[in-house]
Amino acid sequence: MMIDRVVRVAAIPRPGETVAARSSATFAGGKGANQAAAAAKCGARVRMLGRTGSDGKYIRDALREAGVDVRHVSTDDLNSGAASVMVAADGENAIVIAPESNTRIVPAAIERFLDKAREGDVVLFQNECSSLEDGMALAAARGLRVWLNAAPADASLATLRYERLSGLIVNETEAEALTGEREPMRALRVLAERMPRGTVVLTLGAQGAVVASEGRVHAHRGFVVDAVDTVGCGDAFVGAFLAANCAGEGVEVALARGNAAGALTAMQAGAMRALPDSEELVENPFPSAWRSKLARAQFRLGAWIAASAFGCLALAGLMATVAFTVLSSSTGAIGDALGGFVFALFGLALIGSLTGSILMVWRWPSRPVRIWLGVASAVKVVMLAAALTIGLMPQLVVWVRFDPARLVGLAFLADCAFIVLMLFPPRVVRLTKRPRVMIGVAASFLAIAAALFMQPPNAYLSEAESVVGLCMFVGSSAGAAAAASLAVMVARIERRGVRP
Repeated sequence: MMIDRVVRVAAIPRPGETVAARSSATFAGGKGANQAAAAAKCGARVRMLGRTGSDGKYIRDALREAGVDVRHVSTDDLNSGAASVMVAADGENAIVIAPESNTRIVPAAIERFLDKAREGDVVLFQNECSSLEDGMALAAARGLRVWLNAAPADASLATLRYERLSGLIVNETEAEALTGEREPMRALRVLAERMPRGTVVLTLGAQGAVVASEGRVHAHRGFVVDAVDTVGCGDAFVGAFLAANCAGEGVEVALARGNAAGALTAMQAGAMRALPDSEELVENPFPSAWRSKLARAQFRLGAWIAASAFGCLALAGLMATVAFTVLSSSTGAIGDALGGFVFALFGLALIGSLTGSILMVWRWPSRPVRIWLGVASAVKVVMLAAALTIGLMPQLVVWVRFDPARLVGLAFLADCAFIVLMLFPPRVVRLTKRPRVMIGVAASFLAIAAALFMQPPNAYLSEAESVVGLCMFVGSSAGAAAAASLAVMVARIERRGVRP
């Protein structure tokens, strides 16, 4: 348990260099505390043994709020453990710890803590605390599954008895310290040989993690995010990985959750407060009803069709602008042809939008989304019928007194709202770095709304038509980008090994 004092700097200072901090803050931290909170927030039942001073009571409160049983966390030490953390502008960090209270955890306290543990339970140790060897021996003697996060990797681990461990978690630096191998995969093989019946997890930072277990090697690439603060990312990985492991999940699922937890933690400042909960770590961002590859392929196909439909509307808007320019000259026949082409594009866009929407939401379990799909589809069907009727009998335009362009705009406003709903779940937007798509959809809303309000009634090609066409072009292009991004996002999540 550590009081994390964090200062933000432009770059980590070199030896002998003094730099001015941009800001400073104090957070609850410490590897054990962060890992306990991460596991609890991911759904595991967690008890913690720890020690801090009176100035560290807020750490215990933060643990309790995260769902950790803190009855064995004492706050009566004279000096709390503390960490001085420097965070650079690119998210990288340098940390110095003063263990203090953590060095005064005695074997008797560990024995009392383990009294209520049942055979097969997981107990996780870190090298920040004293009595490590005694604690692991006591846990192994009770038939517990002993895991060690060998951080920091110092000389005290030279005599580590690997046969007591069910699992070992290290990063690249710690793996090198334990094995002398600088190449990560070689270090992993050496550690796996020392633990032939155990599990070795090697974290690789932004590159993901690799696991050696039961003679097999499993790898999972890291998620690409805009890192704000990488402090606590490794702890988030450890907690999420072990929570999944305790829940009976396989190594691949546990790896996916661990990497997702680390990536999400990097996107916020602070360690413990940035830890994600289980809902954000659902490794399948698709609805629970979608359990087959066919259903997910259907979703991607629908998203690409919707993107194409927006593309058609964008082209129609551009052609409408050109048509007005041509019609304003003497070559009216060419303008009429362009006008007909614009209406053909409108029709293709409506058909594509209707088809894509149905494919995307055919088995979507959310009732509001399905209702929205029904409303948008009904508008598009009416629009198609009106366009066909007017195409066959142009004289009806004066009689019905409405402009089909307005219904086109309404239909695609409904589509934009539909895509917003599809992108809205925070775990999808945060994990896949898609807030920019939301901006694109918002731009689409505004542009198409402007086109609707500016379009004069019963006027196909007026002086305002060129502006209307440009608005449609800009807005629909943004919609096309949003729908395409949704399809790409789904494909990328699947390629990263994230499965239902």
